[in-house]
Amino acid sequence: MKASDTAGCIIAHRNDGMGARIIAMLNAVRIARDYDLPYYVGWTTGGRTREEVRDPAFIFDTDYIAERFFDTDIMSEIYNNLINLSTIDKKNWTEEKFRKAAAKGKSFMSGAAMGVTVLPWEDAADVEARLPDCIDEFRFSPPVKEMVAKIIEVFAGKKLTAYHIRRGDIIHDPIASNKLWPNKFIPREFYEQHLALSLKDADAQVLCFSDTPIEVDRLKAADPTRVMGFKDLLG
Repeated sequence: MKASDTAGCIIAHRNDGMGARIIAMLNAVRIARDYDLPYYVGWTTGGRTREEVRDPAFIFDTDYIAERFFDTDIMSEIYNNLINLSTIDKKNWTEEKFRKAAAKGKSFMSGAAMGVTVLPWEDAADVEARLPDCIDEFRFSPPVKEMVAKIIEVFAGKKLTAYHIRRGDIIHDPIASNKLWPNKFIPREFYEQHLALSLKDADAQVLCFSDTPIEVDRLKAADPTRVMGFKDLLG
């Protein structure tokens, strides 16, 4: 793949963890579908890249990677010419301008780490409702497909709620812990209150993820049958 192949495309790119990369990809796929544009994924693997995302083949199908992914060399070459979708504003952009720019070879970067990317002329509620369906675009590696099938099987007929209790890097990482993270560090009591409400539904099932196992154990104590950690699910 060459840098010129990315002209007139939507480029998903994050240089941090898995969650942010997936969100950037989902938004890229949604916009590419809505405006009939190609999309690619700039998947960087060097520097401070976390070990679990250094090789995308751990997560995605190798043919999918060959079709859609490129690494740091191409990303570095095109980065400064990308138009960031998160900075497109109502005053300067219309749908017509967006389509014309893409037709002329301008490429756009989907790089938001959180939330739904909504372009100024779009209906936010409509976009938010359709975004989750874009996950069907991803082609996963055999181990991940096996895990997905297992999750679907275990939670069939249940109302699933998942909690991600993030602690480790916010507290201990020498870079992350020296910043303010009011939107990432959620007190334990918030989870406990939400869990109590969730478990009022007889069909509720809860799956907990955390880099700090004791946080999962505390929530499991509320209902060991209906609250489980990821290790309980897949070992």
